[in-house]
Parts: sequence; C-alpha cells; structure tokens
Amino acid sequence: MKREILIITLLCIIFASCDKIKPPYIKTDNSVNTTVVFPDIDKGQVVRHILIEEFTGQQCPNCPSQGHVPLAALLESDTTIVAVAVHAGSFAIPTSSYPNDFRTDLGNKLYAQFVTGGIPCAVINRTKYDGSFAIQSPNWNSAISAIDREKIVGAIQVINEAKAGKLIVHTKTTIFENYPNKLILFVLLTEDGIIGPQLNGSERIEEYEHNHLLRTDVNGLDGAYLTESGEVEKDSSYTKSYEISFEGKDWKMENCNVVALIFDSETNEVLQVTEKRAY
Repeated sequence: MKREILIITLLCIIFASCDKIKPPYIKTDNSVNTTVVFPDIDKGQVVRHILIEEFTGQQCPNCPSQGHVPLAALLESDTTIVAVAVHAGSFAIPTSSYPNDFRTDLGNKLYAQFVTGGIPCAVINRTKYDGSFAIQSPNWNSAISAIDREKIVGAIQVINEAKAGKLIVHTKTTIFENYPNKLILFVLLTEDGIIGPQLNGSERIEEYEHNHLLRTDVNGLDGAYLTESGEVEKDSSYTKSYEISFEGKDWKMENCNVVALIFDSETNEVLQVTEKRAY
C-alpha cells in the first residue's frame, strides 16, 4: 500500500511540473555541423536592420499598387530593410486562372498569428504600431521610424554553400549586450523573379514578377534557441548550420535568398535580421 501511494505521489509531482512548462517548446533543431570560418565583426559598423513581412496574394486586386509598389520604393530608399512576401489567406488559394500555390506552412502560421484585417498589409519587426501588428502601407514609414535603431543587440553573419542540389546555410550570431529574455534564431528561404499571373485592380497580368516570395522555413516553424536554454551572454557568439534540399522543387537557387533573424521569445520583437543571396 505504501508503495502504491509513493508511485501516485511521484506521478502527481511529475504531471504538476509539466503544467509549469512555458512556450516556446523548443529544445533542439535540425542543425548540422558548422564547417566554415567567419570573418571578424567590426562592431562599430553594425547597424540594426528591419524586417518587413508583407502579406499578399496573387488574386488580391490591391496588392500590387498598395503593397508591392510601396515596398519596392522602401527597399530602394533604405538598404537596411529585408523583405519577405508571404502569400496567405483567401487571395492566395490557387484557382484555374491563378494556378500557382505560393502558400507555405510558415506563411499560414504567420498570417494566423499577425493578420487581423485585410491584405495587403505588413508586419514590421513583429512589433505593434498604433495597437496592431498588421500595418497598412501608408503607415510603413512611420512604423519604421518608431523603431529604436540604436538598440543593437547583436549581428548575424551568413555563409552559404551550394552542394549537389542542396544549400548549406551557416550562421553566426554575435551578441553585444546582456539580454534578459531568451533569443530565437529563425532562418527562412525566399525567391525573386518568379513569373506568374497576378490580379491588379480589375486586370489580370499574365507575366507578373513576384519577388521576396517566402519559399520555406529552414529551421522549423518556430525557429530554434541560440543555445539549449535560449539564454545568451554578452560578447559571445553562437554558430548554427542547416541544409536545404532543392531536389524535387521548382525553386531556382540562383534567385533565392537566405533570411536569418533573431527575435525575443517573450515579445516576438525582431532584434536583428540579415539577408544573403543563396550563392
């Protein structure tokens, strides 16, 4: 009888402890060995880059004029902006007239997490502006200006290696200051120069050029902690490498970009981001 009571007590302790686990539930990721040597960083030359995740769709009539065009203007005027075009929602569902399926599991997740109104819209550094994550293009400049560019937590370096239908992505994240919350590294793949139909107002453009298009997540839908615990230290560097297979895909590696970012696991705020051509 005493033995049974002891077992029940232990089980209660175990299950009670499990209830206290808090998200994100990230322990390990699909990283491979890092085999490259990264150049030294000049901390004085590092600036804070900005991530814009634009939500769009090939059947969205206002997306070219109210999304793609203003985004292109932003990228032309500010080289520190990194863009990702996320096709998600009802306007991204393929039809006979718009057969391309640009949707991804990651894009669907981000859409559900951040978009509460219509598209086109964008999420900038995954922070709220005027009470909302999803921001319309007339407010993009103001939202960017509201970001503290002096807050430079660290730098991300990326080196890509193409090998027999695979891309090996090597990353090195260097942390400049102590940071109170756990940090997550997130790596994804985008592609430029994809030709396909797009609705523009009432006009269907047959050979529209889609750029910055999200192709896939690289290290999982939730990313991965920089360390096993997620905690980082000042003046420390953390390396991670990943493989992306292009086999069976219609992606063109020469048109692809690797986007790597770190964000706060508690607030979702993107603290640094970088983009590197696949090769």
